Amino acid sequence: MTDINPTENKKFRPRHALLGAALMASVAFPASAQFEGKTYEGIEDLPNIRLTLSDWGPSESATGKGVRAMIDYVAEASQGKITIEPFWNASLMTPPEHAAGIAAGLADLGNIAPIYTPTDFPVGDWLTSFGTLARGGTAFGFMSMNAAHWEFNLTNEAYLQELRDFGLEPIQGTTSPAYSMLCTKPLQTLADFRGVRTRTTGNTYSEQVQALGMVPVPVQLNETYEALSRGIIDCVVLFTTGYIDYGLMDIPGDKYYINLEFPGVNGSLMAFNKDRWDDLPEVAQEIILDGQVMRMKSNNSSELPRLRELSAMIEEDSRVHAVQPDQEVIDTLLAKQDEQLANLVANPPRGMDDAQAAYDHYMALTEKWQNIVTELGVERVPPTSVEAALASWNNDPDWDAYYQRVVDEIINR
Repeated sequence: MTDINPTENKKFRPRHALLGAALMASVAFPASAQFEGKTYEGIEDLPNIRLTLSDWGPSESATGKGVRAMIDYVAEASQGKITIEPFWNASLMTPPEHAAGIAAGLADLGNIAPIYTPTDFPVGDWLTSFGTLARGGTAFGFMSMNAAHWEFNLTNEAYLQELRDFGLEPIQGTTSPAYSMLCTKPLQTLADFRGVRTRTTGNTYSEQVQALGMVPVPVQLNETYEALSRGIIDCVVLFTTGYIDYGLMDIPGDKYYINLEFPGVNGSLMAFNKDRWDDLPEVAQEIILDGQVMRMKSNNSSELPRLRELSAMIEEDSRVHAVQPDQEVIDTLLAKQDEQLANLVANPPRGMDDAQAAYDHYMALTEKWQNIVTELGVERVPPTSVEAALASWNNDPDWDAYYQRVVDEIINR
């Protein structure tokens, strides 16, 4: 990994509480129901601003489309005065280098995941185990946990301070849907899992696959295709749409979707270089923050269609199979996940003064959003049925109603 030193000992100004503010002004941008008729004050005096963004994924992936939606919104809402130049596929720096690289000014903003460098972000790494709560099927888990984590990110001072001390300003916190597993061999029993090498990242995932008897192999996301195709690893633990986005479904030979739910990535966020952020005019900050809302909407709307594409591959391609592990495998994984959750309070991270309060807060928000998602008609999927999991990918949640609840409960809180 490149030796990049983050900025240190800087005096940071407080973040402006801009998201969701109703400002009077000179330009309206009807990009969505939430922003129809919204105006931005002072845009006529906004200078031309050029920003660089580093992203480790491809531009056509589900997450890439979300980033592009944000870039397009910012450009149009600013009347072309703010342009964001993206660098895709980790072409500017590798995923583990993103946090330090953005803090050092190699890019102005980009996505970071604290699990890549847990010693730099102990609180962010601690939050990863809460991703276990994304269980219950892609729609149920993703909708409830994404909102719960976003709300937690806006209210947990320990995590915010950790990021700011490193030289970063978070502008959106997210969680991914639960990760699953793709293998080049069918795995159903604990005996099948024993000794199999699988791609993981971070302590939480490594401990869970080790509980199943597997061997964790740390492989960067942009190197996963080569590792799996060359037989360096036999399995990949990854967000399910990533099998398409990163070309894993194109690898020759039989492939097996293993119906297990690993944590979604908690603590993943879009972050700015702190000094660059503080130097931006307030109207520019407002537009960029609203752009994150557009990014979330794009991510939400593209997730299930990508899963339907994978479901069609399983149904139509004789070399793509769905496998349901037996009850012993499920019980072993769930036991390890519950153990990790229970250990969070007993093992607080550096910088977390009251782990019990943070734990209780997170669990309360999770329950709150699970109830909201249930009210919206999204059902929890049991972990014992791969058929039910695949069928849930073909459901169509009411994203507009869900997003309005996000605006009401989080942005306009």
